[in-house]
Amino acid sequence: MKLAWVGTYSFLNQVKRDGIETAFIRMSTPRVLDWEDICSEAGFEPDVLVYSDRSLPLPLVGLEHYPCLTCFYVVDSHIHGWYPAYAQAFDCRAVSLRDHIPDFENRKFPGSTIWLPPYPRDRDQPIADAELRWDVLFVGNIDPETTPKRAVFLDEIERLLPGRLHVTKGDYHELYPYSRVVLNVAERDDLNFRVFEALGCGACLLTPRIGHGQDELFEPGRCLELYENLDAADAVAHIESLLADPERCAAMARAGSAEIELAHRMKHRAADLIALLESQAAQDSHEERLRNPDRFIANLRLLYLHWADSMSEVELRTKYVAAARAAVSR
Repeated sequence: MKLAWVGTYSFLNQVKRDGIETAFIRMSTPRVLDWEDICSEAGFEPDVLVYSDRSLPLPLVGLEHYPCLTCFYVVDSHIHGWYPAYAQAFDCRAVSLRDHIPDFENRKFPGSTIWLPPYPRDRDQPIADAELRWDVLFVGNIDPETTPKRAVFLDEIERLLPGRLHVTKGDYHELYPYSRVVLNVAERDDLNFRVFEALGCGACLLTPRIGHGQDELFEPGRCLELYENLDAADAVAHIESLLADPERCAAMARAGSAEIELAHRMKHRAADLIALLESQAAQDSHEERLRNPDRFIANLRLLYLHWADSMSEVELRTKYVAAARAAVSR
């Protein structure tokens, strides 16, 4: 199998270990690529293309006519409302947020959309006998403009627990092991990567009670502690309870870390994705698209025109307009 991986690098190294020939096409800024661009940048004509969500404007045009099997690995479905329409042009989909799967499913081909939860990096590991420096730690950006709910929530935590909360930025895997409790915030009610990263680092995690299958992945009270999302008083009550019981914190950290090793490392996600790419459901969807590509034209053309109207860069606008015209002419 020759695989072109577009967007974020994600767990591509794990896919490589399965003996698949791969090429990585980076997208760190908005780009618009067609089939010829993909083949040119990959250095071969791929059998499979995976777009690993970069949370950028629509990246691939002419998808309905790509000869290879196509897959959209969707992470930021809680941010981008246009993703479900775009995703239908792919042969299969792996969706990070489980409760959003119904928006992405192709009911004609059950099994062509799977749940692929977040994961920690392989470097995210516990540090034995780490000297604890903080009672409660939050690592991340605090911006009243982009994360207003998070900013208000953390300010209230600091007010209720003066001097106990440490907020910082930086390399989280060098920070999490040194806190008694790691605090997570889910501004958009999403099951975010911080859950898996903190547990991977062997932290005692206090995280919001949300959906997306979190309670099925990690048993509340054993692997992690839950509070009502954005409820500072409830979070503080749990923090005080955890800090008063260091043995419970340590046991929870061990249980969460063990669960990560059992089922939630990059290698597990890579295996599930490869199984999807090799599934009969994905192949059936692919063959149906090649037989009837025109059924995607109307939705894709609307998306192309939307992005042509939204972009200020002339080159990108031109490419979206050209894609919309090509969709009509076919």
